[in-house]
Amino acid sequence: MKPQSYLKLREYSYFSGLSDNALKALSEKITAVTFPSGSTIIHEDEEADAFYMLENGELEIVEKTKDGESRTVTVSGKGYEPGSMPFIKSSPHCVSITS
Repeated sequence: MKPQSYLKLREYSYFSGLSDNALKALSEKITAVTFPSGSTIIHEDEEADAFYMLENGELEIVEKTKDGESRTVTVSGKGYEPGSMPFIKSSPHCVSITS
């Protein structure tokens, strides 16, 4: 991350209480990625292998219905942390997320 941009991490609920030094250390482990519009970032029922934080844009959260159809649950924007709980709990995702 760029100098001082580590302070942006405080905008995310998981990191809001961390000290500047902890945020700096964390920022050194973060890799920024960009996904083209329409890309599926997270697939329902797959194991979580990354923790994402949305800096800009929107994500569509989709789940499969009992009939196997896709249903949009919501659309989220900046500050959303898709896939965070499955990553922390080492469990599969319960929704798909598309950029």
